[in-house]
Amino acid sequence: MINNEPIKYNFQKLYEERQQPMKDLQAGFEEIRKAEEEAKRQKEMEEAAKLPPEPLTTDEQLQLLSKAVADLAVKLNGKGEKHE
Repeated sequence: MINNEPIKYNFQKLYEERQQPMKDLQAGFEEIRKAEEEAKRQKEMEEAAKLPPEPLTTDEQLQLLSKAVADLAVKLNGKGEKHE
């Protein structure tokens, strides 16, 4: 006996079933990307911490030196004392 009934497919259901593994893979790849980005940021932060500080500008150096000299003068001569 030959069955002449047309085959009925639920194409939407088939499509969704086939997309689920893709969604799972995409979620997995997204997690991997995020973990790699975090590791990269962490490595960059560690490398930046190892670098020497940026050199000061001339004005900043002059300001620090002036403060150090003023602090030394106060320490040696006392604050507010007049020497004649």
